[in-house]
Order: sequence, then structure tokens, then C-alpha cells
Amino acid sequence: MKIFVPEFRYERPSCKNGAIIKMLVEVDRRDLYRIIDYWKHMDKIEQTINDCLLRESIETVCEYPIKRETLSPFLLRPHITVHSGAREPEPFCKEIFERAMYETGQLVAANGFNLWYGGGDGGLMGLTAKGFFEQNRHYERKDQYTIQIMPADFVVGVKSSNGAVPANEGLGSTSDAVIVLPDFVDRRELLDSRFTASITGPGGSGTLDELYDILVHAKTGLRAMHSYVLNLFIPEFNEGYYELPRKQIERGITCGMESSKSRKHIRFMETPQAIMEHLMNVLDETGNNPQIIYEINRRIYDQRQGLGRGSLYTPFRRAHSLQ
Repeated sequence: MKIFVPEFRYERPSCKNGAIIKMLVEVDRRDLYRIIDYWKHMDKIEQTINDCLLRESIETVCEYPIKRETLSPFLLRPHITVHSGAREPEPFCKEIFERAMYETGQLVAANGFNLWYGGGDGGLMGLTAKGFFEQNRHYERKDQYTIQIMPADFVVGVKSSNGAVPANEGLGSTSDAVIVLPDFVDRRELLDSRFTASITGPGGSGTLDELYDILVHAKTGLRAMHSYVLNLFIPEFNEGYYELPRKQIERGITCGMESSKSRKHIRFMETPQAIMEHLMNVLDETGNNPQIIYEINRRIYDQRQGLGRGSLYTPFRRAHSLQ
């Protein structure tokens, strides 16, 4: 597992939409808690008085050398961002939720994407990462990774509201790379930028917040994206888990409070297979098949590294079935 953090705490690029990636450097895992403590200390400092200190690199507190330009190989494949809950479901919906999120991870891997997610090993997000990891072992694709994006507080673990069960348990054991950011704002920006598609699975208020954030950014044109909601049918409710948000959007359209384009910005579907089938059809039609995008990115990366390669491209067969 490689760990990446922003080199500077407060000095950011002026452009948006994932610009923080340009600031990320690889650090030794043994320095991570030292860096987190450094961030917490800086948050308590008056910026106007200590401007010079705030512009210092994290290199000033690291015992081991930091590495630059090491994240690029992890970005050659297009990625899908998955949002879901970090808690354990209740028994009546446990099997439905867990099977669906595990299959979501499998399908992301089987169709040639990287997985970006913001959870640890626990809950539904942990199962998504596990599904990706185990499915990926059946393929020999290069440069296909799980990338976890975490705020600093979650690295050490944050307990649930009742104080009994850890809601987020630090670094994921199946992650190939972890990006640790100072706060939730940076984490949200990075999770929801540069992706090919987002999939929102079952979750609580935090997942709903992420869902509406994606919808707003799509509507305002800040991000071009394909966004899906896994609206799993729950027999006990006799309707989909996300039926209320879906109806709210429809009511907003009916009452003139919502644009009818919202139906295109975010789609509610009942199974992971339906989501992936729709996404792959759209990407094939627009020439954005993930394998083709990877081939292009790989060639550009090799040229920049001064490496000679022949053609990598072979016809990409969509993975309908899971191993």
C-alpha cells in the first residue's frame, strides 16, 4: 500500500476539479501520524500571523524522504467512485445490501475501471472494496487499482454516534493506494472529481449528502459525469431503498422546482448489473470505453517516461459475467 498526502496544507492550486492531485506526494507510512499531528497543530495557528509557517511543506516534519510524481501510474485507468455506508446493516436487509455492494465492486473490476472509495474495511464500503479485490485476481490487467480517500480523522478511526462500534476503521487492507487529506472538504472534492461514473449504494445521511452534492455539481455543469443510484428493492418496505429521494426529484420537476434534466444527471436503478450495463453502453457509443482510455493514457505516460512501446490495444470484451 502506498500513502499519498498533500505536500502543503493551505497553499492550493487556483483551478478546481481535482487540482489537489497535483499537490500529492508519497510519504512513508511511519510518518503518517506525524503529518496528521502537524495538520492539527497548524489548524490552531493564526494564519495571518504565521503565514510563512503555514506555507511550509510537510517535508519539514517527515523523518523519511517524500516522493514526488509517484501517483501518476495509479491514474492511468478511468475510475468509478462508489459511495455507501460504513455501518453494518440490520438483519432484515443485510443480505440484500451486502450482496449488491460486493457485486458492485466485482463489476467495477470486471469492466476495467479503478475503484475510488472513501471507507475502510468495515460496512458496505469494505465489502465493495473486497469484491473489487477478489474479482481483480481473476484478471491480468495492469494498472488496475483500489484507491481509498480518507480524511485525517478517519485514519485513526471514528466511533459511531452511540460510541459502541467504529464507523470507519482506518486504512483499508485491500487498498493499493490511500490518499489522506486534512479534512472532509478536500476529501469530498477529490472523491467526486475526475471520475467516469459514480454509484451511490445504501447509506445514511452522509451518503445522502454525497448523493445530492453530485446532483448539484452535475446540474451546474461543474462536473460532467454519469451518476447512478442503487435503488435496491426492500421487501419490508415494498419499495426501493432510495424511493423517497427519487420521488422528491420527480415532485420537484412536477412543481417546477427541479429541471427535467435531473433525470439524465442521476439515474435510479435496482441492480448493480443494470447500472453497469447502461454505463458501458453509453461509453461504447461515445468512444470512451475504459480499455481505450487506458491505452491512450498508458502511451502518453510511457512517452513522458521515455519508454518505447508497441500497440497495447486489443478489443475489449465487456465482462457481463463475474468470476
